[in-house]
Amino acid sequence: GTVCADAVRIQCVGAAETKSTCSEGPGEGYVNGLYGEYRTGQWNFGDDPATAEPFVARIDADMNEPYGGNYEPCDHPAQNPPDCWSGHGVKWVGEIRAPFAEEYQFYVARDDATRVIINGQTVIDSLCACWDPPGALPIPVGDPVSMGDCEWVPIEILNGEAWGISFFRLQWSSFSTPLQDIPTENFRTTPLP
Repeated sequence: GTVCADAVRIQCVGAAETKSTCSEGPGEGYVNGLYGEYRTGQWNFGDDPATAEPFVARIDADMNEPYGGNYEPCDHPAQNPPDCWSGHGVKWVGEIRAPFAEEYQFYVARDDATRVIINGQTVIDSLCACWDPPGALPIPVGDPVSMGDCEWVPIEILNGEAWGISFFRLQWSSFSTPLQDIPTENFRTTPLP
């Protein structure tokens, strides 16, 4: 039989496992991941025309990015080797889709400034010199985001580094999705030229 119980939300033990009905792959003309532009200049997200050209443009497979620091090697070409860990900004753009039509809570661990906007809803807007300790677990941020079943919606992420370690990690959870890093197949962007 089926047993249901939970003070916070109803979960059924013994019920059939929930499976997503999303089609395979990112769709024609897209690749999985998010397009990232890395720029010199503290918290430079490309808004300043004088520094609009990124020193690296690439597609990142997921948003668990320990992309360099004074305690870790850089995983991107540096603008001033070997000092690639201070004074830069990253802007990731693309689309995200949820496997189920539910509200999703997002979780972030970062160093430093961070803004995340999903389908026009700001999840976190903290453009300050504030950071989580290396290895910290992501914490819930903002209100849950209602997402449609397998519907691709825009996502924009800014992450700026003042000095020291650079990292960004984005996770999600919902009624049917346990807390986890967002799988690569749930992000898409257009291919690099």
